[in-house]
Amino acid sequence: EVASALCYLHELPRPIVHGDVHPRNILISAAGSALLSDFGASRYADEADDPNVSVGTAAYRAPELLRSDTECRTSATDVFAFAMLMVETWSGQIPLPYLQTDRATIIGIWGGQRPQRCQITDPRFPTQEWNLLTTAWAADPGQRPSMRFISLSLTRWLLKYPGC
Repeated sequence: EVASALCYLHELPRPIVHGDVHPRNILISAAGSALLSDFGASRYADEADDPNVSVGTAAYRAPELLRSDTECRTSATDVFAFAMLMVETWSGQIPLPYLQTDRATIIGIWGGQRPQRCQITDPRFPTQEWNLLTTAWAADPGQRPSMRFISLSLTRWLLKYPGC
């Protein structure tokens, strides 16, 4: 549901970047639906980012946001954050749990560290979905899939494995 929400935002006639995807910004409704919340960091994709505003939780910030004050949040940075969200959802641990501070996490992500497959121990989590996550946190934002692709992939997987 969160993937669908991000896909919707990214595909609006005037696309919106959420800019702060992480677990505390996902609410669960009484009916059990996942709802994307906290649009305080969101902006239209065609608007300039405010370089003086640092948003995002360290483990969910794409490497390009850590490398330069001139980089701005994009749909690709939302994709990176969503992949990290999926790791935490399936593992029950923050991404890169061995990095104990925000500073260490930022340095780790900037240096190319990403979650490891062994972090997700649930045997129902298939290799093809892990591969999807690894492409979603590619260092080059141009190599990341769209939220449309991710949403469709996850929908197919959930239809194949209901209850996961």
